[in-house]
Amino acid sequence: MSDNLEYKGYRGSIEYSREDHLFFGKVLFIDSLLMYHGTSVDEIEQAFKETVDAYLDHCERTGKSPNKPYSGTFNVRIGPDLHRDAVQIAAIQGMSLNQFVGDAIQQSVDSAKALKTLSGLYLSAINQQTLPSSGVFGIANLSPPVIDKQQQGQINPLNIQDMVSPHLTRQ
Repeated sequence: MSDNLEYKGYRGSIEYSREDHLFFGKVLFIDSLLMYHGTSVDEIEQAFKETVDAYLDHCERTGKSPNKPYSGTFNVRIGPDLHRDAVQIAAIQGMSLNQFVGDAIQQSVDSAKALKTLSGLYLSAINQQTLPSSGVFGIANLSPPVIDKQQQGQINPLNIQDMVSPHLTRQ
């Protein structure tokens, strides 16, 4: 399940303002600022599509190229030793360097998504001030990675048990 809208290759956010009783969002991952709103899920979805269509129509009328979210092509700069090792391992595995790098990125993205899901379940339990005695939370020693800027992007483990408040009750 995604928290974003998708239409014609564009993605849009959805947020809610309690004060205004309004859903709102913006088209993501492009340089132009395109915003939309609605009072219901159906309205915000329609407003997002209309915003994308209006943007594309405007670009066509003015002769400008619309921002595209991502092409799927990018340059990566790595050290020569890592480059050599990646080429050799890709060759041993019978794949191109491009496929090897794509697979490595996919594995990292999948791991991050799984961690986000697990963290969301954990935070939901904290918000409810209960932790089940078994199941997913039985693995409370799971250490999600946390980026420590002081260590220049190295990953440090953060023990979930250290985050548990003493007022939480176990079921």
